[in-house]
Amino acid sequence: MRRSVLMLCILMAMVLSAHARFLEPSTTFALNRFIVRTRPESRDLQPEANGRAAVLADRQLTQLNEKWGVEKVEPLFPMASRGEEPCSFELSCYWRFWLGSNALTEEMLGDFSHASAVELVEAVPIQEVCYQPNDPAYVSQWYLRSTEQDHDIDAPEAWDLERGHANAIIGLMDTGVQFGHPDLAANIWVNEAEMNGVPSFDDDGNGYKDDFHGWDFIVYEMVYPGEDGRYTDNAPTDFVGHGTHVAGIAAAALNNSTGVSAIAGGGSGYDGVRIMPLRIGWLGADGRGYVAMDYAAQAIEYGRQKGVTVFSCAWTSSYHSALAAAMNNAISDGIIFCVAAGNSNNSTPYYLSSRGDCIDIAATDANDIKTTSSNFGTWVDISAPGQSIYSTYSDHYTNTYAYGSGTSVASAMVTGAVGLVRSRRPEWAREEITSALLAGVDNIYDENPGFAGLLGSGRLNLHFVLLKAGDFAIVTPNGGETWLLGDTVKVIWKSDGMDGGIVLSLNRNFPEGGWEEIFAGAPEGDFLTLVVTEPASPCARIRIQSQLVPDVADSSDGNFAIIDSPEITAFRKGKDIILRWAPTGAPYYSIYSSPEPFGPFSRFERTTADTFHIDVGAATRYGRKFYQVRSAAH
Repeated sequence: MRRSVLMLCILMAMVLSAHARFLEPSTTFALNRFIVRTRPESRDLQPEANGRAAVLADRQLTQLNEKWGVEKVEPLFPMASRGEEPCSFELSCYWRFWLGSNALTEEMLGDFSHASAVELVEAVPIQEVCYQPNDPAYVSQWYLRSTEQDHDIDAPEAWDLERGHANAIIGLMDTGVQFGHPDLAANIWVNEAEMNGVPSFDDDGNGYKDDFHGWDFIVYEMVYPGEDGRYTDNAPTDFVGHGTHVAGIAAAALNNSTGVSAIAGGGSGYDGVRIMPLRIGWLGADGRGYVAMDYAAQAIEYGRQKGVTVFSCAWTSSYHSALAAAMNNAISDGIIFCVAAGNSNNSTPYYLSSRGDCIDIAATDANDIKTTSSNFGTWVDISAPGQSIYSTYSDHYTNTYAYGSGTSVASAMVTGAVGLVRSRRPEWAREEITSALLAGVDNIYDENPGFAGLLGSGRLNLHFVLLKAGDFAIVTPNGGETWLLGDTVKVIWKSDGMDGGIVLSLNRNFPEGGWEEIFAGAPEGDFLTLVVTEPASPCARIRIQSQLVPDVADSSDGNFAIIDSPEITAFRKGKDIILRWAPTGAPYYSIYSSPEPFGPFSRFERTTADTFHIDVGAATRYGRKFYQVRSAAH
């Protein structure tokens, strides 16, 4: 069986060696196109009908197009709003200029940069895919659950809490996806407006006709024989296999008696998260994998408009203003970017990782040790398994399975984890999802003493992530209640998404006091009954913690009081008996009586005062009486 190996290098059919400001010699660029950002005052300019001139009203650009053989000009973001708001307006200023027989040169870009309508001219960087697949052997997904060592992500325990839902959409920006693969088909995103619309018509008005399952953004002729590189279209299928491999790790169907299990694949009545194929990568004529930054920018804006939760970025990146603008727009909408750290075994971040607003992922092996190729650094946010990962694959459009290694596969796991958290907590903002994700880890620094602080918060533990995403909270006492010494009370909490034992603690002098453990174990339900013991306190709080993950915890929102019954002073005044006591802080006091000194006592009155008058005649009509005053909460 044939396999195409994706090389870990910067890729392109032709290499430029320029030494000026537009074409840096250390970066590879596309030779058949470039990007222009027009000035804000030029926002009403439009391409001519034949596509040859950049703008109808600008003679300078028209002349430059003729001079340099520009064959087509198109908006990079076709449906970006013009002039409605700053962020969308910025996207509407980007244009892509396609060249004919001429190749991109420094002089050409310099000419266009001097046009009066032009604010910025950029070449399009081409970057690598972070992945090295190898041939499949036998199905072995050690990273989901290892029975020999605890270096896995505890997926089965996590699946008891959440398996994924269609409300979470993964924007899979990659080499495409075999969306007919039997292990992926159930979880492929469907554009219902187009699927149920008019053929060859843009039913949803997003600028793309019949985009049933995402979009293929690539227009690049120099591809490997059999690869699709000629026209952008609605079939983002995968010749290379990389995108299909990543998709299977994140969201292959669970429990379907087929192939592999995935992080967020649903199953057993669950939908699974949705995979939106966004093809921005391809196999070049030289057998090497490409991704282009202009395609990535377009894919991001497409996915943003169609409701993507998280973008998978399993490739390295270079700065490009259109890419930056599209990302800023998406992040402002709450979308998360999961980024492969790269496979160069160094600490230099690529553009996406240098931004500081993405989740950057390093790779570990079956012993929780950093893989030999994985990048590292203080900019890494989290690590995940990235060696010998078995998943769905495409062998030149043939559906199959394969092993793969690298930070690509590690980032796919984290992408799937984001999908699970979104499924569990659809109301959460990106900051809340990111916080739960980065806190849901196992510490791996004992295994990596030479990389202290350089592999993020730890290695992904899917179970811990979902525990942190559970709805775990104290219900009562939650502030304002009163507990009486000697009484039996009930602590109640909610623990949707919680399993295992709990630790219940009491702080009698919040916030200065310490926490005393009053229960540890597995209660029968979401409550615990206990007897209130000394000492009393006016500012107490209860805290509940997971025994498994102690920082999964909640405490009372406000203080409650623990009080004792008062000491009574009784004296006679005229025909009355007067009971008086020192206030204890209780909201009420109940008066009890009994014909016997040790009871039983029956309550006959309640008051908020600290004195009570008893008519002697009424009190002694049926013999002697004995009295008690007790603090009362209600």
